[in-house]
Order: sequence, then C-alpha cells, then structure tokens
Amino acid sequence: MLPLYFGPKERPLFGQFHSAEARPRGPGVLIVNPFGHEELHAHRAERHLAERLAAAGFATLRFDLDATGNSAGDDRDGDRLTAWKASIATAAEELRARTGSGSIVLAGLRAGALLALSVAAEVEAERLVLWMPVQSGRMHARELLRLHRILFPRSKAEGAPPEDEEALGFVLRKDTVAALGKLDLAAITDRPAEGCFVVGGNENPTEEKLLDRLRELGSEVDYVHLPGHPFLVTDPHKSVVPSEMIAAIVDHLSSKYPSPPGTLSRPPRSPRPEIVTGGPGGEEAWSFGSPEPRFGVLSRPAAAPGDKPAIVLMNAGSIHHIGPNRAFVRMARRWADLGYPVLRMDLSGIGESPVHTGCIENVPYPRDAVADAQAAMTALEKHGVARRFILTGLCSGADIAFRAAVIDKRVAAAWMINPQAFHFPSSDSLKEFMRHELEAQYYKAGMFDLDRWKKLVRGEVDLVHLAEVIRGKAVSSVRRRLARVLGPRAPEADDAPEARDVIRDLRAIAERGADTFLLCSEDDPGLVYLLKYFGKGLDDLARVPGFKKEIVKGVDHTFTPVWSQDMLSDMLTDHLTKRHP
Repeated sequence: MLPLYFGPKERPLFGQFHSAEARPRGPGVLIVNPFGHEELHAHRAERHLAERLAAAGFATLRFDLDATGNSAGDDRDGDRLTAWKASIATAAEELRARTGSGSIVLAGLRAGALLALSVAAEVEAERLVLWMPVQSGRMHARELLRLHRILFPRSKAEGAPPEDEEALGFVLRKDTVAALGKLDLAAITDRPAEGCFVVGGNENPTEEKLLDRLRELGSEVDYVHLPGHPFLVTDPHKSVVPSEMIAAIVDHLSSKYPSPPGTLSRPPRSPRPEIVTGGPGGEEAWSFGSPEPRFGVLSRPAAAPGDKPAIVLMNAGSIHHIGPNRAFVRMARRWADLGYPVLRMDLSGIGESPVHTGCIENVPYPRDAVADAQAAMTALEKHGVARRFILTGLCSGADIAFRAAVIDKRVAAAWMINPQAFHFPSSDSLKEFMRHELEAQYYKAGMFDLDRWKKLVRGEVDLVHLAEVIRGKAVSSVRRRLARVLGPRAPEADDAPEARDVIRDLRAIAERGADTFLLCSEDDPGLVYLLKYFGKGLDDLARVPGFKKEIVKGVDHTFTPVWSQDMLSDMLTDHLTKRHP
C-alpha cells in the first residue's frame, strides 16, 4: 500500500495505491467514495476491498474526492459535482499510468456508485461495480438534509452563508444540491461500460429500475442481492466488515478477468516510504514506528516552527485520521497556517495503520495506543519537527492523550475533548459502569415509593437482577474506598474505576507545567462520571495554574453541526495562541 498525492499541484488529491500481489489480471480498479458521513463509515470496508482485490491480482487505487478526506479543498467550496467528476477522471489517469494498463474498472459505493456511473463513458471504463448504489442524487440529498434537520434542529450558525445547507456534519451547498438533482438514471443516455455488476444491500430489492436501464443502454448486467450488512449506519467502532459483499465483488471480477497462464508468483513487496510529499499546503504522508508502521498526515507550517510544539491529533473512536466530520483536517490546516506542525495519526489497527501482531483491528483503545503516541513524538523529534508536543483527541483519543501525558514528559499539553474512559480499559466498560450506577440510583429512589413496593409484593420486580445491582454497588463502593486508602495498587482494586486516581494524574500533569485542558459537552458521560466521583477534586484542580476546564452547552459528543465544529476550532485555537504563543 503506497500513499500518494497526484493531480494538479495547486489542488492535489490524496490516494492509497495497492499494487497487485499476484500476477496482474489486466485492468486496474478505481474505488470511488461516497461523500459526507458515509465516507467515514465506508473507509474500513473499502480498504478491505482494495486489499482483497490486490491479493487477487488487481492493482487498486483508493482516493479522496476533491475537498474530501486528505485532498485539497473544503466542502464549503462551490461547484462540487463538477470537481468530483474531474477527480475521478484524474484518478483514472493516475491508475492507468501506474499499472500501464489501458483498461480500468470503476467500483463505486452508494453516492460514489452514482458518480462512477455518470462519468464511466467519459473515462472509458471497461466495467462498473455499483455497490449499494444511490439511484437519484435528488432523493439522496433530500434524505441527508431531512435527517440532519430532524436530529439537529439548530442547523446553522448566525451569519452562516445562505447558500450553505448542513447534512450530518458536512456542508452541502444549495448549488451542489441542485446539481445532484440532475444526476439520476434518466440523465445517462450512453452505454456507461461494457459490463456492470450491481450489488444490492437493502432488505427489499430496489435495483430493478437500474438493472433495466443498464440493459436498455446495452451493458451486460450481473446482479446479486446481499442484505444484512449495515456497516454504513453502525458506529465505526462497532461495524463489521461486509466480507460477503467484498467476496462477491472480488469473485465477479476474477471470473471476468481470469488469471493469466503461468505460475502465480508474489512480487517482492517494496517498503513503504517513510515520508511522501506533495500534499496540499505542503502536507506529507508519514509512516513511522516499527515493527508495524503507523500512518499519519503532517501539516507543515510554511516557515520553520522554531520552538513551537507539534500537535498530535489521535483517532476519535475508530474514525480514521481525518476526524469526525473531517474536523481534524480543517483544524490541522488552520493551525499549520499559524505556524504549528500538526500530525493527524491513526493508532494501530485503525484507518491506514496496520493492526499490531497479537491484536485485533478497529478497537478504539488499541493495546499499544500509548506506545503509538510515543512513536509519533519520537518520529517528529527524529526529523527535527519539534521537541515538545501537544497531544489531543476526542473521545478515546482524549483518553489516550491523557494516559500518554501521565508517563511522558515530552508532552507539553494534553487537550482532552469529551474523554470517556480515562483509566478505564474502554469506553464500553465506562458505559457499563454508568448503567449499573444509574440502576442503583433508580432503586435507591424507589425506597420511598409505595407503588414500587407494591410491585415488589406482587412479584413484578426481578429480584435476581436487583440483588446483582445491590451487590455490584456494594463491591464498587468497597473497592473505591480501598483504592483511596491503599493507593492504586491496592489488592483487587485494579479493575475498580478509581484504581488509578484520575484527579491525581490530572493534577500531576498540570503541576509539572504541562497545559492540561479538559473540554466537555455538558451532558457527556465522561463528564458525568468525573463530576459524580471527583466533583470536589475537579473543583480543587481549578486552582492549579496549568489546568483549565471548559464545559460547552448544546453540543453533541462529536460536535456534528457545522456551527459547533467552528466553535470547537475557535476555542482550541484561542487556547493554543494564548498558552503556546
């Protein structure tokens, strides 16, 4: 897998090229992303598809459309549809140049399938793979906008451009909505490709109209219906790779392009370069650490940063390095313009970083997460980028920044945005703990409720479950007191939430002079946990000069509305320029 920048130097695109690992079968495969929140959910599945295709002998290029992912531009830019079509044409040229083959296959997912279908004839694609295709750009845009308004009634900030609409964390301008409205099956009048393979994923098949239209245009059409793969609507850290769908695509292309005669030999794999240059604004793709390399993108300032710290942004859950709603890309480029180097990195087993030996991928709290953060700092030191570091992230990334700051004095600042677990092994264990606490509070409140006692007498209360709640609460209370008296190594206290004192460690970071910034949404579970068990300690921390706590009202856990993303960026930038001028 080779990271690369290509296309116009003034507006480069980013991609990952997977060279054929067996004897090449002929065409290269170009994977076309969906846009918006579906791009975030699709990343892992598309990487697995590219790896499976490469293993079968198909050189494959994954890439980010203009103003998405790591490519240049912003979703507030105009004329998106024209830019996206041009991106596909540019990527097709890049793939042909790298494979030496004139033939290509376009494989598009969701809206990416509709885009691929619209440009297939223009880029002379030999074959199309339409994976759970969107069939009407107008309906797709409407659904995104409607769902956003339902979930986030306050959809725009005061003073936002009137042409901007919001779609689940991304801007979808009115001119883009209008252009998508013209993108549907009726607009396609020429045969898009010689052959088309359609993979349906809805519970009820909806592709009949598409299949008929493709046949009318003279394409050879194959179709498979494989429902039950909700990877695009599941939280990324809980999603399952749609292996059945991926196998169907690889098997289909393998049947259309038989392996050439002769012994299939795996060519020697060339090492991935440590640094790939040529990104927008001087960005670089980095591979660092060993034995399995981690991946990151470094936004370099135009001038040497001097003694300014480098900022390391870590994954939010299992979202790859562009961050929730691509917010990390915008913040990194903003801070680089102010003179700060910023590395957006993938922890092991997330995004583009391979999973470490003995671990499993797609875990928000990888076993080696703190070592990953330290490897990033070491690599930046080695290349003379910085000697001091600001570690930050959202959700699990915040927890890992906290844990690394506890043990590594190179950390000049730990910015924790909606941390969830602190010293918990995972956010899931925190949620389980909070569930038991809420249940205990419910039963405690019912001690003086006559109606609940009547239910108990009538046998309408699950006594076994009630006993488990009482026992769990009692054990938690004893362990908490034991840990506070005997310290974090108290017998049988290691699995108690307070076995490592969060306040003690926050204080230690701040008192050694590191900038310790806790920024939380008002109702976030991590803040609820801190206030419940360490409320007084948190108040005492406010008197430590290096510590700052900021509580934000009216925002969700991942700052989805664009106005809240802008607010977060402004708050962090203001803090950065004041504390690290």
